[in-house]
Amino acid sequence: MIPERFTEIVDAYGADPQRWPEAERAEALAFASAHPDAAGPILASAALLDRQLSLYTTEPAGARLERLILESAPRRIASRGRTWWSRGMWHGAGFAAAGLAGVVVGAIVMTQIQLPGGDHGDDIYAMTAFGDPVDLGEQ
Repeated sequence: MIPERFTEIVDAYGADPQRWPEAERAEALAFASAHPDAAGPILASAALLDRQLSLYTTEPAGARLERLILESAPRRIASRGRTWWSRGMWHGAGFAAAGLAGVVVGAIVMTQIQLPGGDHGDDIYAMTAFGDPVDLGEQ
């Protein structure tokens, strides 16, 4: 374990090894015992912070605070006279429109393609969807 990772673990989880990630706990403990001069100040600082945090307590929210929070929450306005459009039918209409657009574009593309065998003179070619002729050669 490198010193930077040891510092990250102690900064994130505190000085108590029981709170360290189980996958790295053994390696971090081995680092601490192998490098007491580097790990000692880091652990001492984290232990001090742990003690200070353990002294901090909060009072549970009272009934008055709970009431104030609930009263300040936005009210949901009930909708009257909802039409079938406002109940999600726009989604179906969107899918139908997308399908229709696909059919129209497909029909337009197909009318632009000229296949061999028609009356095209000596040139046998096909037109791509982008209007570029493609030589199909002799068949």
